[in-house]
Amino acid sequence: MSASTHIYNVTFPRSGHHLLAKCLRDYWGERFRYCEWYGHCRRSPCSNLKTNWQKNHDFQLSLLRVPERRYVVQYRHPIEGIVSWYLWELKWGIPADRNGLLKTRILRKIPKWPSIARLLNPDSEARWHEVFWLKLDFWKEFVCKWVIDNTYHNAYLLPCDRFTSQGEREVKSVIRF
Repeated sequence: MSASTHIYNVTFPRSGHHLLAKCLRDYWGERFRYCEWYGHCRRSPCSNLKTNWQKNHDFQLSLLRVPERRYVVQYRHPIEGIVSWYLWELKWGIPADRNGLLKTRILRKIPKWPSIARLLNPDSEARWHEVFWLKLDFWKEFVCKWVIDNTYHNAYLLPCDRFTSQGEREVKSVIRF
């Protein structure tokens, strides 16, 4: 990856994206131009032509796999990823759907939102079962599309466990990609 290359960071939620972006920002400095699709232009590619790193969870599984584009795909074991995502949603009071993350930026601005969220969005066994099966279906579809069926040579696959156990090596590999 050069500072002028546009990379699409397609990531299953809670798979280490923010840590990777921080490492790349530390490495590239001001040359690292980041677009979080959900909080910026909601376009692919980004409307800012200077962007060189664009995050997308592909919740609708509609992001095109284009042979001329480069992708860093982050994913995680389904149990670890879904538990982390569920706990994050409980904290922020996000509903159990694929689009719940879109409301986060607004909710974070409300003082004491996490305390209110726990009252409005209580943890329960029934809710966990509902969320788990919904998110497991998404995980299977995401992994099939971006990992198993990904036959392109323009994708760097980065499982969370490899990233956390061999972080420096993996960051260097992403930079070389």
